[in-house]
Amino acid sequence: MAFIPGVGEINFPVNGSWADNPGEQVWNRFNNLESLEDRVIFYLLSPKGKTDLQLVQVHNLWRCIYYPSTDALLKPLPKFSDVMELLSNGQQGQDTKRIFRSPYMDDAWKDECAMLKVYIDSVIPQNAYMSQVNVGIDCVCHNKIVNVTVPEKDESSFIDEVDGIKYYVQTKSRISVMIKAVLSLLNGADVQGIGQMQFNYEKFMYNESRYALWNNRNFEGHKVVIGCLVGGVA
Repeated sequence: MAFIPGVGEINFPVNGSWADNPGEQVWNRFNNLESLEDRVIFYLLSPKGKTDLQLVQVHNLWRCIYYPSTDALLKPLPKFSDVMELLSNGQQGQDTKRIFRSPYMDDAWKDECAMLKVYIDSVIPQNAYMSQVNVGIDCVCHNKIVNVTVPEKDESSFIDEVDGIKYYVQTKSRISVMIKAVLSLLNGADVQGIGQMQFNYEKFMYNESRYALWNNRNFEGHKVVIGCLVGGVA
């Protein structure tokens, strides 16, 4: 018997292979696969259990999604409940929603906004009882609202000093702010009901963050692919 994290205890055949002992075979039942999208979305947006550094990234996501204006990062922090109201439930008009469980975007979409899309990109079996699940996370933004102003007191934006004048990053890409938030929050995170997620090519060869265009080039952004292992045997 062996214990495999995320899977549980498994009785391996003592003699021969499972082909010789079919009664001892176990199979992956993909625990919580159907709720993966909501679990990842909640982890990204929830302030609960986050460190101060993580909260900065959570709040950046809130502001980038909630406010379409250039001064989004300078705006008052919205309530968590207001941000979660932006999650699509598929039961009403979607034009006011900004968080989705699908990569699909209607070609007729015209609102100048930012969106977060979380979905299962691929499922790749490692063996009969464990699979790699690559989670797609699209950080999408209308091309007219890409730029966001940096808070004046953000010392991390210092670039250099020339002739006694200090130069700072004054504007950032909303897309880059969202990508950083997603990657820094999820890489190595233990997401409830899923387990550890990793942005790690050595373990998940399809992990990457790649630029893309949406909606007849009106929207642009990055598709982030991050991996986890999903099991659950019976």
